[in-house]
Amino acid sequence: MSTNKVENGTMRLRWPIEDVVTFAKRYALTHGLLSLVPDNLDQATIVPFSLFPSPYSYAHFNFIWSIQTAYNRLYTRVSLDDEILEKALSSVIPIDDFIERLWKIHRTSKRRQPIQLDIYRSKQINYHQEERIELDY
Repeated sequence: MSTNKVENGTMRLRWPIEDVVTFAKRYALTHGLLSLVPDNLDQATIVPFSLFPSPYSYAHFNFIWSIQTAYNRLYTRVSLDDEILEKALSSVIPIDDFIERLWKIHRTSKRRQPIQLDIYRSKQINYHQEERIELDY
């Protein structure tokens, strides 16, 4: 994404935001970033995504980097503990079809591998009150 930086460090787009959103939607459609609509196999929706990373300070980056290994270990232990997962998801499973299907798959799968590979996607977002842009899809 091509941008210009202005003097105060904020980002300005070279193109209108509407064009950026249209491009991002087309990219999502043509690269399979879709999810089927529950109970209707003839419809799909674009999966949620972020157009821009959230800016945060170098100090915050260093802090996040310093705790990442401990966070990954905690995340792994929680993901392997069915009791904690069920307690955490108990209020979501009845109202979210996608989470309910994932939970059923999780409960019926047999995890007997002697080794596992964990891939985590961390999302650190810094919300700014000023200059918020809300997009309708």
